[in-house]
Amino acid sequence: MNYFLRCMMQNVAACFVVEVMCNFAIGGKIEDLSATVIETELRKQGIIPDVIGEKDSPNHVIKIAYTYPHSNLEDARVVNFGNTLKPSHLYEYPKQIEWPGYSEKYYSLMMVDVDAPSRLNPSQREKIHWLIVNIPGPKVVYDKDILFNYIGPRPTQGTGFHRYVFLVYEQPRGKMTFIEPRLYTNLLDVRRDNFSCSNFAKNYNFSRPVAVNFFFSRIL
Repeated sequence: MNYFLRCMMQNVAACFVVEVMCNFAIGGKIEDLSATVIETELRKQGIIPDVIGEKDSPNHVIKIAYTYPHSNLEDARVVNFGNTLKPSHLYEYPKQIEWPGYSEKYYSLMMVDVDAPSRLNPSQREKIHWLIVNIPGPKVVYDKDILFNYIGPRPTQGTGFHRYVFLVYEQPRGKMTFIEPRLYTNLLDVRRDNFSCSNFAKNYNFSRPVAVNFFFSRIL
């Protein structure tokens, strides 16, 4: 594919992202989105089927804030179901994450880059940025069982917008033992490449994800 065609495709993707921001980043509460709207947008953005199976759309949205509630509104960094966030603002993990669920249940949370190293050549899809398991109740507790430590978005310069997706699954057998190695290394560790949320869920007999959220990020 020549350079001119690549640029055209990236410009189209950029325009599409702007359209999504207008739809969801202005007004309304994402936690009020219906299951139908959630599925429609996930399909529109290709997250179904790139990450989530055709029949596995979640019914809820994860509330994710990288800043604390008392933060200045101008500095607010909230994942808003398809908004755009700067990689430089996301070096540290989100300060607040919660979703509809039950205090007696255990959950797994994961974050992946769907478009690594680029949307046009996603040969590393899904690159895993974060994986926490055995979360007691519908809210992240950060000193719990981390399989992959958090690494913020680091899209390669000039590769356009990347989709970063968060998913939460309920663990069907309560607190569980996971055989994956703990990875506290940097994002270049090849063991972070080609992770599959769906395969991970299938390996541990999870049902479809409980909740989802996503944002776009790029470096010009």
